[in-house]
Amino acid sequence: MSASKTQTSIALLSGVIVLLLIVTTVFSLFTVNRLRSNLDIQVHTSSVITDLKDNLIFLVDAETGERGFIITADTNYLEPYNLALQNIQRSMKQLRTLTKDDPMQQKSVDTLEHLITNKLQRISALISLKKQGDEKTINQILSNTNEGKKIMDNIRFVNQSMQDEELKLFADRKTNTNLSIENAKIIFILEGIFSLLITLSLTVIIFRELERRTKAEKESAISSERFSKIFNENPVAMTLSEIGTNKIHFANNVFCKSFGYNKEEVIGHTSQELKLTSPEEEARLLPILLAYLNETRSVAELQALPPEENEKLVMKLKQAMGDINLEVLYNRKNGETFYAILSYDLIKVDNKKFTITSYLDISEQKKAENKIIAYSIELERKNKEIQQFCIKFKVTPTWLFRR
Repeated sequence: MSASKTQTSIALLSGVIVLLLIVTTVFSLFTVNRLRSNLDIQVHTSSVITDLKDNLIFLVDAETGERGFIITADTNYLEPYNLALQNIQRSMKQLRTLTKDDPMQQKSVDTLEHLITNKLQRISALISLKKQGDEKTINQILSNTNEGKKIMDNIRFVNQSMQDEELKLFADRKTNTNLSIENAKIIFILEGIFSLLITLSLTVIIFRELERRTKAEKESAISSERFSKIFNENPVAMTLSEIGTNKIHFANNVFCKSFGYNKEEVIGHTSQELKLTSPEEEARLLPILLAYLNETRSVAELQALPPEENEKLVMKLKQAMGDINLEVLYNRKNGETFYAILSYDLIKVDNKKFTITSYLDISEQKKAENKIIAYSIELERKNKEIQQFCIKFKVTPTWLFRR
């Protein structure tokens, strides 16, 4: 898998993981809110059932207090009666509040409240008659036991009906809660499995990418070692300069020996900073280079160009010159001069562009050329002298010195 495809796969899987986390978070919040709502409803239902049961107990307490008082005339029995009245009033108020969202239960509360009111009025009447000492009327009322029992049975029936309705709602809500929990478990398990598969896939891709990079680094190290060996052991002086800044990154041993510098003096500097060529030589070369570039801008404008524009100029010059090399007069560190054939090529290393510049020393050739030129001039001079001699003495030479 190529590096670009690997990066795309990693980005895609990472996006899926992020999306999955977002979906999981949203679903978790939704599930928690739903469970909380169901639990609140269950607590609400339990509260209604508890109030209904308490209400019935309070009513029984009131009836018990009333019977004790009638039998014994002891006012201590009225304490649980009075307390039951307060509790029943509070309980009925709570029931009405708790069931306000259920119209059917609200009707049941109305019925229950009406029956309880009748029951309490009957109890209150008996207590009042006892306080008045009207035993006859009390006996008459108590003799009609069906009426009191009928009211209490109706209260129990309505109370139980309301409890049954709440129990049914509680069971339904409990079922919904359990279903929500089971669904959440399934979703979380599936998401966990899916996340695990994605993580494993991502791990495999990353390991493969690491292997690929390790292999590439080894190959790059081998290539760098070979390049360094070829570069350093090349019999021609060479430098490696970054395009844009023109700073020398590497210089081989032959370059340092030819120009008289050590590597520390060369690395990080440009050829202009090292003054490898004289101003006069630069003035001679400049028109030649500008002609290849077909450039009309001034030297100052060209020197002020940013690195990226400078890079374009170097590439344009290389394309325009092709395989043509320049003969340049260079300066050594000690001030001596020598001629060299300048040639360069463009390469890319670690996403950076460089120029490999070669300086082929032609000093010996130049000396040989100069000797040949001097010999030719001397030979030409001697031929002219012989010709003058022949003309003067009217002698026709049979041969002349020939070059």
